Amino acid sequence: MQLIPTPTPKILSADELKERQKLMAQLFVSGNSVGMSSREVIGLRSMQQEYRGELGHKQGRKLYKSMLD
Repeated sequence: MQLIPTPTPKILSADELKERQKLMAQLFVSGNSVGMSSREVIGLRSMQQEYRGELGHKQGRKLYKSMLD
């Protein structure tokens, strides 16, 4: 199995990004038990970092908007 990080095809909501984070964690656990290669783990980590960054940006923007109201 080879995982290649690809750009997110659409703009995701914060809830969708959180769900993807949960799925990524499950993949790490499953991958560890089946012996994923380090290259595949690196790909998963890259995708996870991308989702975390996007989620942080969305949550920061949401907080900023709530402060303006």
